[in-house]
Amino acid sequence: MMKTADASTNSVPPARAPPTLPLLTGSLIISRAIYAIAKLRIPDLLADGPKTGGELARLTNSHAPSLPRILRLLTALSLFNKTEPDSFGLTPVGERFRSGAPGSFHDMILLTDAVGGLRPYELILDAVLSGETAFSFAHGVALFEFLANRPDESVAFNAAMAERTAALAPTVVFKLQF
Repeated sequence: MMKTADASTNSVPPARAPPTLPLLTGSLIISRAIYAIAKLRIPDLLADGPKTGGELARLTNSHAPSLPRILRLLTALSLFNKTEPDSFGLTPVGERFRSGAPGSFHDMILLTDAVGGLRPYELILDAVLSGETAFSFAHGVALFEFLANRPDESVAFNAAMAERTAALAPTVVFKLQF
C-alpha cells in the first residue's frame, strides 16, 4: 500500500510555503513545455499577433486539443496571454523565445535535445558523488568529443552559446564597467 502525505506532520504549513515551491517542483514539466513551444516555433508564429489554439495546431501539425493545454500552462507563467477564450498572444517574456529576437533564448531551449537529451540530468546524483560529468556518464564521452563527431549538434551548440553570450554580454559590461 502506498503511503500518503500526512498534513499534520508537515513542518511548513501550506499557507506559509514559499510561492516558488510549485516552480521548483514542476520545473521539468515547465522546461519541457517551453521546449515544445520553441521546437514548434509558437512564439515565431505569434510575432504578428494572437492566434487561436486551433490555428496554431494546424500551422504546427499538432494535436488540436493538446496544444492549448501547454499554451494555458505557459500563459499562467506569463509567456503568453489569452486575448480571447481560445486565442493566445505573445508577452514580453514570450518574446524571448522567438528565434532571432534580441535577447532570445530559443536556441538555448533547443540545446538540451541537441546534445543528447535529458539523460545527463537523470545522472546528476552520480556526477555529484563521483566528480565525473553527468554528460560523460550518459554518453560515455565528454561533451566536446560528442560534438566533434556530430556536425548538426555542434551547430546547435554553437548557436546556443552565441545566443547566450549576446544576451549576457550587456550585463557583464555594465557590471564590470570596462
